[in-house]
Amino acid sequence: MPAPSTRTALEFSNVTSAPRMRWTVWPLIDRPWASLSLGVLTLAIGYAVYATSGKWYWTAAASLAIIVAAWRLFLPVTFEVTLRGLKQESMIQSARTPWSEIRAVRKCSGGLLLLSGNDDSPLDALRGLFLPWGPHRTELLQLTSLYLTGIDYES
Repeated sequence: MPAPSTRTALEFSNVTSAPRMRWTVWPLIDRPWASLSLGVLTLAIGYAVYATSGKWYWTAAASLAIIVAAWRLFLPVTFEVTLRGLKQESMIQSARTPWSEIRAVRKCSGGLLLLSGNDDSPLDALRGLFLPWGPHRTELLQLTSLYLTGIDYES
């Protein structure tokens, strides 16, 4: 016979009522000029590749590489901050990052960059998770400081 759970209803209700935040970011709609600029840049690079190589397939490959690398500008991404960690969902991927994996936080102009490494190398930012705050700057800073106690925010 299995042992009864030692969790009480009060503990469970405290866990489920922990502060949380959920928002969706879609730069194609929220910041259309940035998306349009990327489209113009993609066309310009495609033209430069075609002018240099004269091959349409190199042009297509270069343009496709830019679009794949910048997919977050074209698709909506939903972020969720909970007691267990951070979750991001899109049509392409779904990922969860527990708070225990976050080692450093950098404040950027448009959001927070959460870093899992301690080496502070330039490539560390590529492995990090960027949380754009949009109109939720204050709430996001409060929640992350609540869940990431003991971690300094770098400017």
